[in-house]
Amino acid sequence: HKLMQVMLERDAGRKLEGEEQVDDACLGGELTGGKRGRGSENKTPFLATVQVNEDGKPVVMKLAPVEAFRKDEVEEWAGCEHVPQVTGGGPGSCEAPGPGWVSTALGNVKLALDGTYHRLAPKHAARYLGEFQYRFNRRYDLAALPQRLLRAATLPLPRQVLEPHPYGR
Repeated sequence: HKLMQVMLERDAGRKLEGEEQVDDACLGGELTGGKRGRGSENKTPFLATVQVNEDGKPVVMKLAPVEAFRKDEVEEWAGCEHVPQVTGGGPGSCEAPGPGWVSTALGNVKLALDGTYHRLAPKHAARYLGEFQYRFNRRYDLAALPQRLLRAATLPLPRQVLEPHPYGR
C-alpha cells in the first residue's frame, strides 16, 4: 500500500491542459440480491480524464474516486462545466460520437484491475486507481519507472497517510 500511495501522491498535483475527455465508471460489482447498476452498494464511482494532444492521441490520465456522479462534484473535480452526453447502451451506442480515448482508457483500467486484484476494497480505491494512473502516465519510459518509484518510496510516510481517506482526498 505504501507503493500505491506514493504512486497516487506523485500525480496528485498534476494539472491537465488542452483538450480533455472525461467519463465516469464504477469499480466493483453487484452483491447477490442487492441493487444493480449505479445504485449497487458494492460499487465505487470514479472519474477519468484523459488529456489528448493535437493529433487526438492520449498524453496523460487522471483517475479519482468520487462520492457520487453529481454535476457539482464532476465540475469541481474536472475544473470545467460538465455537459453530459448520454449514449445509452447496446450496439447503437458505439455509433454515437463518444469520449474517445477516455473510453479505451476506462476499459484498460477495469481489465487491469480485475486481472490483478481479487477484491478491490472501496476504502483503497484511490490507491488502486493511482497505481494505474502512475504507470499509464509513464508508459513511454518504463525502464526508469522502478528506480524512480523506489527513490520516491524511500521517503518516510506517516502512518496517518497510509490510513484510507474517503474518496482519496
